[in-house]
Amino acid sequence: MVNNKNDHQIDEKFLKALGCSALVLQLLKLRDIARRRREVLMRKGKLGEHPSSTLDILKWEGTQKDTVVVFDNGLGLSYECWDWMIQRVPDEFTVLVSNRRGIGGASRRQSRSELEEALSREIKAYSNRIFIAHSIGALVLADRLKHYPDLWADTAEVWLIDPTDSRLLEASSRNKTARQRVSHVLWNSLLTSWSGTNQVDSKLDNEVNFRASVEKKYLANLRGTKAARSVIEEYNYFRNSGLETRSLSGHVKAVFSSERHSQNGEKHTERQKTLAQEIASSFQIVEKSSHFSILGEQTSSDQVSNTIWSDYV
Repeated sequence: MVNNKNDHQIDEKFLKALGCSALVLQLLKLRDIARRRREVLMRKGKLGEHPSSTLDILKWEGTQKDTVVVFDNGLGLSYECWDWMIQRVPDEFTVLVSNRRGIGGASRRQSRSELEEALSREIKAYSNRIFIAHSIGALVLADRLKHYPDLWADTAEVWLIDPTDSRLLEASSRNKTARQRVSHVLWNSLLTSWSGTNQVDSKLDNEVNFRASVEKKYLANLRGTKAARSVIEEYNYFRNSGLETRSLSGHVKAVFSSERHSQNGEKHTERQKTLAQEIASSFQIVEKSSHFSILGEQTSSDQVSNTIWSDYV
């Protein structure tokens, strides 16, 4: 009996020690991820500043403090997606990137209004403003300018990269097949993230090739349940918002379209071309690109960058 009791106590101590060790390892892993987060995205070898201690915003000050370039990410993408493009921004310009609620290092507790208020304060410090938006980032920008119309300075300019058309979101909500497809992708992101085998990650691995300094394994850690829930919420918010990409009319310099977009390549390109005509901007197809690789592959990203920055150099 005494031996059994002692064995039982030893087992309990062993399990407690094992549990404590696992907890310590997990905390060390999280600390390492937090440390690398501040090092993973650089601009020409320089670390960005964090203007806010609670919001996931990165800023690189330019040599001339009168122009800011603001990047707005697509649905579910963290600001690392701008890696290639950030390297091509002229040294004179300040660069500002951010992660929305639940994406990347941004907390689920962070509200949309908190982030937009902080970004607005940063942007107002510069007289010249350049906005570059990818995918649903176009509607994020439209939403920001609706709530902060004073950001529309006379010198404000917009560049849209494979922008999400608000009418497309509306049409997808009416079309049963499209609605089921979108629902499948969004809920698949949530359900499969629990098992660590997210199909979206596999797709991104095939279509996104960041610089060597950005670790794919690290980026994959950012796409979990937290991010999947945020993607679903943000998609539904913009689908029901009534926001129009066309509200950016008059400031848009160009619309860049990927050559292929899932199974709707030609329809997608035509839709982007129509949008460009409606907002009176130039239109350019980025050859051999997809919705993700238009930013993630250096060749496609350089094609977009060359067009944009040739206007300012």
